[in-house]
Amino acid sequence: GFEELFQTATFSVIGDDHTPKSATPSTMIKACYSYVIENTFSKLKLLKTTPSEVLHELRAVLNADDIAQTGLDLNDEGANPEAVREIDTFITMKTELNQSVYVRDLTQHFSKRPFGWPDNEILLLLARLALAGKVELTHQSALLALDKAYEPLTSVKKRNEIRVKKRKQIGDEQLNRAIKITKQLFNKTIPGSSEKELDVVLRAELNRRKQALIDFNSKSETGYYPGKKEIASGVQLVEALLEQGNSYNLIQKLIDSAKELEDFVEDFEDLDDFYNKQFNIWKALEQALNQEFSLNWEVLEKDDKAADALHQLDSIYQNKSPYGQI
Repeated sequence: GFEELFQTATFSVIGDDHTPKSATPSTMIKACYSYVIENTFSKLKLLKTTPSEVLHELRAVLNADDIAQTGLDLNDEGANPEAVREIDTFITMKTELNQSVYVRDLTQHFSKRPFGWPDNEILLLLARLALAGKVELTHQSALLALDKAYEPLTSVKKRNEIRVKKRKQIGDEQLNRAIKITKQLFNKTIPGSSEKELDVVLRAELNRRKQALIDFNSKSETGYYPGKKEIASGVQLVEALLEQGNSYNLIQKLIDSAKELEDFVEDFEDLDDFYNKQFNIWKALEQALNQEFSLNWEVLEKDDKAADALHQLDSIYQNKSPYGQI
């Protein structure tokens, strides 16, 4: 019968004689299809299909927080390590040949033989590389933040405009130096010894200092208070560090600004002590000099002891750095 003919037939699949080991015509045909796919796309098996909806996972990776970034292990089975390495190797080779790599190049290359990977899976692999700090994305010559990358990545048209670059990695010597500076200046211990872990600690500490400076500035604007110049220069320095788009640039900027940061930390300690502990004392001094004593200034000047005390208080009030005198 029909099934017997299939059992005795010779199949030619992509130019090769092939005898599928199956019992029914339908399973024999499926086996032939599988043979075509496996031999045409030999690297398809490197890609482990994402168990959840791919675009949902892509959005989650692009919007991952600092904790997720530091916890990402590209060698973990769930991160598709073999497929990630293929993407990374392709980008590295192109970079070493001084050839630009765009997202379009990745989707075109890895969707063809011998890969045959779906576009969205390719985008997810790229997103994991970017999250791990191995590559960075730029759009119209500007760094493209990951949390802003979902729409342009999923737009076929914009993939021609998004460039993929190997991100510079900080050297061990520089990393150790930056860790030492961070410990000395901010009294902070890095939980690990990676570039990303240092980046997380630094940004958290700098943001804390920036918010404190903003609070000091708000208080300083309510009257005649010291430290306004130091507050302004401190905010400028901290913002210059925080605006560095990646950990490499931040660490390099930290090393380059070490002396300025050392001066800043000393000023910050004075400002922190003044605006959090001495502020009310200063307000009382200001009120005494400008209201209470001013009414009887001429009388007080005639008394030597009173005049001496008055001049000392006024000297403190006029001092641009009175912190140790209060």
